[in-house]
Amino acid sequence: MYFKTPNQKGAFLMKRFKRFVLNKRKGWLMGIAIYQLLGAIVLLILMVTILSAQPEISGGVIFAVIPMIALSLVSIMAGIFYFIKGKELKFYTLSKLNLCAQLLQLTIPPGFTFIYYYGPYFALGINGHTLAIRFETLTANFNFSIGGQEEGLVVLFNCVPLLILIILRWIERNKTAPTGFDNSFVDGPRQEATPQEV
Repeated sequence: MYFKTPNQKGAFLMKRFKRFVLNKRKGWLMGIAIYQLLGAIVLLILMVTILSAQPEISGGVIFAVIPMIALSLVSIMAGIFYFIKGKELKFYTLSKLNLCAQLLQLTIPPGFTFIYYYGPYFALGINGHTLAIRFETLTANFNFSIGGQEEGLVVLFNCVPLLILIILRWIERNKTAPTGFDNSFVDGPRQEATPQEV
């Protein structure tokens, strides 16, 4: 197939990928739900390991741990709603909330830091005055702090949760429409009742 511009080729490839996703929607949804559950479990194990190694837990540590626990619970609830409850609307909502929290990694002087992600990590952005590209696999990272940092401005955009958000949105918008015969209790053609002769 011949394309006049690279944009036409990109649009064609995107349509093919979208069709591939929609044809295997159940597998993609199951993969996203497993991704949510495993990521939250890894983060909670990481949190327990770090806290158990601390000789004394300060109020600042507890303040930093609260957002991590909240985001992990959102992720776990998304997986539970998909696998146990079967409530896809709540699964979509909680998944999008959790994935949006993983999109940005911020460090803003004089000392605000927010980093939250798990799974593969591929980020683009700026680190100080330079362009930054970061890639990691099978990791989990959480950092929330205010004050005490000497780092410059860091703004990184994680592409992995963005891709998952796009896939989730495609599936949510293109639900399979029920046919006229779904949930019907009559098998076979309908027969009209004829009035009986008296």
